[in-house]
Amino acid sequence: MRLQASLLALAIVAPTAVRAEMDTCVAGLWLMDLDDFAHIYADTMGATAATATGDVRLRVFPDGKASIGINDLVLGVEMPDMPPLKVTLQGGTDYDMTFLGESSMSFVTDTFSITATADVMGMPMVIPISSDDGLFGAGLAEYGCSEDSLSVETGDPVRFPRHWTRLPCTARSCEGAPES
Repeated sequence: MRLQASLLALAIVAPTAVRAEMDTCVAGLWLMDLDDFAHIYADTMGATAATATGDVRLRVFPDGKASIGINDLVLGVEMPDMPPLKVTLQGGTDYDMTFLGESSMSFVTDTFSITATADVMGMPMVIPISSDDGLFGAGLAEYGCSEDSLSVETGDPVRFPRHWTRLPCTARSCEGAPES
């Protein structure tokens, strides 16, 4: 409840807030926690179980620009009275991050090109996903950052993956993000 109240307060003041300096801890290359993402997805779908495999990386640049790349993210979902479901996500999205204070930020979607397909009893089905209502969409968040981890809390519903682990950053892999 405290997080939701904090995010509501941010939503009220964010349009007029003075942009804080970029938190340099956030800049770099991050790998999404697949187990946590499976848990979020299971909660969202009302599933009894979920698994996740694949690769999702977040690149945050020193100017506050960010991008997510999704490579073969496959979610296995089990729901009551339904056959198992397999959902595959591909694509990416670009963001502008605005830091609003010591542990608050907003992220606005620049481009959103994520596709989701499901295998339902052997039949492919496209699942609509958008930046307005999708898990990789825009929003307000409280965050915490350390040398090796980034946590992002958007409240309910979850709008952004919550847990990330820093990856070594090279000029090629980060294209301007600081070396870690």
